[in-house]
Amino acid sequence: AAAAAAAEPVDAPDGATEAALDADVANLLESFPDADPGYVRGELAKHAAHRVEIVADLLVSSSYPKKAQPKSPPLAKKPEPFNLDRAVKSGQIDLAYKVQALNLLLNDFVMLSKTSLRAVLQAAVTYTQSKKFIVDDIKNDRVQAVEPRAYVHGTSTLKRNRTRRGVHPFAPTHEVLLQEIAAETEEERRQKLQSDHDLAVRLNTQQYQDEGQSIECQCCFDEVPFEDIVQCSETHLFCASCLNNYVTESAFGSGKATLTCMASEGCTGVFTKDILRKALDKDKFELFEKRVMEEDVMLADLPGLVRCPFPGCNFAMIMDDDNDKVFKCGACNKSSCRKCKVDWEDHFGLSCKEVESRDTTAARRKIEERMTDAMKRSCPACGVSFHKEEGCNKMTCRCGALMCYICREAIPAKIGYKHFCQHPRQPGQPCTACKACSLWTNSKEDDALAVKEAKAAAEKEEAEALKYLKHPVGPPEESKAKRPR
Repeated sequence: AAAAAAAEPVDAPDGATEAALDADVANLLESFPDADPGYVRGELAKHAAHRVEIVADLLVSSSYPKKAQPKSPPLAKKPEPFNLDRAVKSGQIDLAYKVQALNLLLNDFVMLSKTSLRAVLQAAVTYTQSKKFIVDDIKNDRVQAVEPRAYVHGTSTLKRNRTRRGVHPFAPTHEVLLQEIAAETEEERRQKLQSDHDLAVRLNTQQYQDEGQSIECQCCFDEVPFEDIVQCSETHLFCASCLNNYVTESAFGSGKATLTCMASEGCTGVFTKDILRKALDKDKFELFEKRVMEEDVMLADLPGLVRCPFPGCNFAMIMDDDNDKVFKCGACNKSSCRKCKVDWEDHFGLSCKEVESRDTTAARRKIEERMTDAMKRSCPACGVSFHKEEGCNKMTCRCGALMCYICREAIPAKIGYKHFCQHPRQPGQPCTACKACSLWTNSKEDDALAVKEAKAAAEKEEAEALKYLKHPVGPPEESKAKRPR
């Protein structure tokens, strides 16, 4: 205290004292490498005698400004796969595309008239769809010697030339057409591989059956080859197909991360990671591992665990330093306040109280919280939160309670699947006979729609404060037609 009372500002340093100050700053930064050099230098300049000891005591006894960390580069986004429907809707099918696509069709189908091919392309819009229409017409003998007046697939006929047209070398240059051809080639390759695999499996299965060496699956009771057999930790045997279905329904549908044996005797065995890796494809296995990790983190209730507050991001990490206010997400690369969850761009230079007092920030926070909550589902019995990746919409919590993923209502056990629409209909189409929830829907579309609706409702409530927001809340939305729930 006496040293502090004696401290007085010193005069501006000359060259010698400047060098001494630099040395003292360097000395303190060796012991406090994360301290802001400017802050340390300013505190040293306030004192004449024993300044290193005084400032060291200050750094030890209180929190101090940290050295600015270099900004990490934004995470590289994976390129989106080519989507032909998106290209059509965005107006990328222009005249140059049509001209080049027609030239390709002329070389692909040399016995058909140019007028017929142009009519098909006009109706089908894209090159690959035109090929599908033409191949189907040829298979069903819808080719004659007269030109069609207007082409309608399934009812119109195509004109056959009297002579075979010559093939003219042509290399397309249109970006959309090149991507379309590449996607078609890859799909053909995938189908060929799948066809070869299916044939090999049939031959292998037949050989095992002929030799009487097939093994019975204890779930579906089919006879399967040895290569397709997996087992639980208690050696009950199942086919890989049943285990795949089990993972889809239990892990992604009901939210269970621990897969117990499927045998009817009440076996308590489990399926090890090596068994799951053998039975599941790479993408499904990675999704399952992610589900297990999320379950482990939720059950561990780790101290210092902080989750990203931004909608659509589930990244979490442990922050040991209680004085560290900024949470830097390792997934979406955004920064937020650890305490009040506000975007750090809106928070920088302000205390949490000052941030909360601003109507605009409070409005933004409320909207973002509503958007985040919209993606979560909470068990009506035990309150545990979960999120569906795959599977049907009848959710079974680990406590045994049933609920609907769409309307979020509890489902009585005696009702079960009767909660959902029971009428036959085309996949993806709404039921015209009732308004009950659909048993099967796309969970990503469901969540996106729920977030959009929650955002709209919250923005309506915070309309006055939103007038002063500098940036819109959440990512920009693509205009999509509302899908039936």
